[in-house]
Amino acid sequence: EIEKNGKIATLEMQIEALEEIIESKNQRISMVTEDESLAELVDKKKMKDMQREVKDLEKKKMKMEKLYEKMSGKKYTKKEVVDETQTEE
Repeated sequence: EIEKNGKIATLEMQIEALEEIIESKNQRISMVTEDESLAELVDKKKMKDMQREVKDLEKKKMKMEKLYEKMSGKKYTKKEVVDETQTEE
């Protein structure tokens, strides 16, 4: 049971790390495609390679989420960070 929980926690961290990497790469891609002056300077092959890499990372993330669901019996949901410093008035 402890080993299973450890593997589940590891999967959660890996999925979160992949989400961050994917988000970062998508931001870079969108920044370049939105700015026409940058789009002219960028190597088209490198751009395609980065887009392909994002797709590969998304596939890997999906596989990890399926494995997580199989191991834990529930669908993976990203944990929300709640700010508890807000005061009620």
